[in-house]
Amino acid sequence: MRRMVLVVSGLALGMALAGVGVRAEQAQDAAAIDKAMKAVGPAFGALRKAVEGGMAAESKTAAETLSKAMGETEAFFKSHGKADGVEMAQAAKKGADAIAAGATGDAAKAAAGEIGKTCAGCHGKYRDKAADGTYTFKPGA
Repeated sequence: MRRMVLVVSGLALGMALAGVGVRAEQAQDAAAIDKAMKAVGPAFGALRKAVEGGMAAESKTAAETLSKAMGETEAFFKSHGKADGVEMAQAAKKGADAIAAGATGDAAKAAAGEIGKTCAGCHGKYRDKAADGTYTFKPGA
């Protein structure tokens, strides 16, 4: 009987510790996606400005930064089994890659517009806007 109590107690302790690890991992993951998003905001703003101004070199630089952040975002959503998040990140990355590869004029404007729509859709589902205008990953999303 004593052995059974020890085994059950050990199992309960292991499950409790595993639960703590999951919560810490989720917090770390949310911090990782928040970090990637902190790169996206300025890069997307710079991209739109450069595309509208016809500044190819600046467009390319901003698009490369955005593409890298979307790759990180895609990896985040893959790790959480969120197929729609993966698709949104891939769509935004595709647009950024097209601009980085040299899309200009109307093609670049169309790609930037699609990136913006994709970002808005993802934010609607996965991001919370704070009173100060910043965003965080929605808990439990």
